[in-house]
Amino acid sequence: MFLGKNQRVEAFMLPHYMAKLSLETKMEFAMSSEKLCTAELKTHVNKRFGLHQIAEAMAFYKENQTAGKVLLRPDII
Repeated sequence: MFLGKNQRVEAFMLPHYMAKLSLETKMEFAMSSEKLCTAELKTHVNKRFGLHQIAEAMAFYKENQTAGKVLLRPDII
């Protein structure tokens, strides 16, 4: 509780929720989640940059903010 404001922080913990479900319900949840991840929740990655290209990545992002994600990947040389 935050002092003087009568506020609190709450969180939804998926592992705790899943632990209470039956195996059948967990399977149904997994199947519906897979469909969401491949369709409605899919993320479009516009471009990938290596860590040595941070300046270029920032410039690209500023010009293309709504065109998709810009990823920084340490494995790209």
